[in-house]
Amino acid sequence: MNWKNGQKELGFKKAVLETSRELKDAISVYEKIGFQRIPNYGQYVGIDQSVCYEKVF
Repeated sequence: MNWKNGQKELGFKKAVLETSRELKDAISVYEKIGFQRIPNYGQYVGIDQSVCYEKVF
């Protein structure tokens, strides 16, 4: 099982993540593999250095 098909086999519908605005290389990878920027969620609401992403499978 790998990242590309494992999530469906396990029943996951989406993945969400948080990273630092300063981690430009990480952000580039997330966007390249299909993550979309979403409003900060949970404990990250109001944290200017945080950016949040989601990928729906």
